[in-house]
Amino acid sequence: MSTMSAEAKQAGQLILSGLRQFNQAAVLFESYIEPAFGKSVELIVDAFVRELGWEGDLNWDKGGHWFANKAWQSDEEWFATFSEHLTEKGEQDYWLAVVTGRGTVKAEWGYRFKPQRASLGGTQNFNRWMRDYGSSLASPLVELGFRDEGKGEFFLPVRFELEQLAACWLEYGEFREDHELFKPLRVVLETLKQAMPYFDILLEKASKAVK
Repeated sequence: MSTMSAEAKQAGQLILSGLRQFNQAAVLFESYIEPAFGKSVELIVDAFVRELGWEGDLNWDKGGHWFANKAWQSDEEWFATFSEHLTEKGEQDYWLAVVTGRGTVKAEWGYRFKPQRASLGGTQNFNRWMRDYGSSLASPLVELGFRDEGKGEFFLPVRFELEQLAACWLEYGEFREDHELFKPLRVVLETLKQAMPYFDILLEKASKAVK
């Protein structure tokens, strides 16, 4: 006996009854719409990183990207990075559905501050130090909107408005980087910039304490 929900059955029936239109929409979405949106996001992030003089791997074709302040590097080792992050539950949805809150499951995409524990005294030493002394350092970051994920990791999600995205595509047939729909991304990037003094303090104190 099928365990598929009634809602899923109805959705399948709609797809199959209009398969030609669904196929056209799917091809347009996968071949043009989502790649075009992703490219605009990439250009905005790349410009932000370059403007601040930061470094990183911004080649999105590799399936992920990261960046960091040059001051967080010593002897070719990074103490921490900002890396893009998609919560695991979102992996089954289209990325564009996740970032507009229209996925089949509750998932988020954004940027995660991730300490490189091997460069900070090792995983056990760093995690122990964060447990014992890190709470006071986390408070100002949480106030800025970061989610404290424990063990020195902080996540800042990005959420785009679907209505603005659709309006931009209808008007231009592309996603212009100067459009209002990218304001949430710019706000998040600016928050990363504002949070730098707090991350600097965290890394400085951790480096002195666990080495």
